[in-house]
Amino acid sequence: MVNGDDMVMGTNTVNTTGSFIIRNNGANRLTVTNNGYVGIGTTSPQADLHIENSILPNPITINTVGQRFIQFQRSGLPRTYFKFENDDISMGTYDNTSGRVIFETEEADRMIIHANGKISI
Repeated sequence: MVNGDDMVMGTNTVNTTGSFIIRNNGANRLTVTNNGYVGIGTTSPQADLHIENSILPNPITINTVGQRFIQFQRSGLPRTYFKFENDDISMGTYDNTSGRVIFETEEADRMIIHANGKISI
């Protein structure tokens, strides 16, 4: 359906339980559930974006042009990032004067980098 400049695809408003599914080669590839969760490689996503890669060793690839980083936001404000420059990977926080970088194993804090640069182990 065309709506103004938009092309709209999916289930209608009376279908409140169905999912929108894209298939190829006889397999479901992308699923959008009735609650808006998007699943790639899964028909029952459990989060806003749920990627399941069951065909190992194929990696999940994010390829960017220009600045290469993954940014996580809270309340629309950038908070945390992973940045890729040359052969380096940087991670950290910005516009966040009280945040810490915490490394965990078995759900326990093992190393903490505090906003003031001090490190706790």
